[in-house]
Amino acid sequence: MPDTSAKRALTFFLLFVYHGAQSLAKTLAVALLAQVNWIWLVAYTVADHLAFQLYKLVRGDLAYWIPGLGLPLSSLVRSLIKVVVDFTGKPFAPVSEGVGTHEASA
Repeated sequence: MPDTSAKRALTFFLLFVYHGAQSLAKTLAVALLAQVNWIWLVAYTVADHLAFQLYKLVRGDLAYWIPGLGLPLSSLVRSLIKVVVDFTGKPFAPVSEGVGTHEASA
């Protein structure tokens, strides 16, 4: 991270531009895929969520941070948060565990 305020502001601005472009690209890709073939859209969405869940399983953080939440419900909560993060202007989930980090949120 740059150590001057101008470089930090530029980095902050570029991160939001990058996230905005990525969100727009994903939204347009899903919209175009829906126009072409709904079966492909469903296959893409299922593959995307399965890859996400497999990634969480490999990392060992599939169980969500809410105490007592069972594994199936935990997977559902993670998938819902993934949809919100993927298709909104909100680049980060409300807690660090929601975006896949092992650090505790402060």
